Amino acid sequence: MFAFATPYRLVKLDIDIVKIDASYVHRLDALKRLVSYARAHVRHVVVEGVETPEHFKNALLARATHVQGRFIAEEAPLVALPAVANDLASRSASSGRSMVGEGRA
Repeated sequence: MFAFATPYRLVKLDIDIVKIDASYVHRLDALKRLVSYARAHVRHVVVEGVETPEHFKNALLARATHVQGRFIAEEAPLVALPAVANDLASRSASSGRSMVGEGRA
């Protein structure tokens, strides 16, 4: 995993995924700027620390491609992945908003 200290480093490296630290999920303006910059240079942008519906909304508004956190699912062993995916699909269906796959705001 790579945490970039300066945006210039993001451009110089050949990477395709950037994970944005959970400390930004509360600060929508900063999150939007980080996600926008990252998406201009990499394909996938993950926002970490999505713990509440508000965090999820912020990640969507910032146009992150992926989210990670307890709002989506608790930590689980890999063998539990099918059950987690089924739970997400049923939650998505009942809410009318996709929580599975690449999000688009």
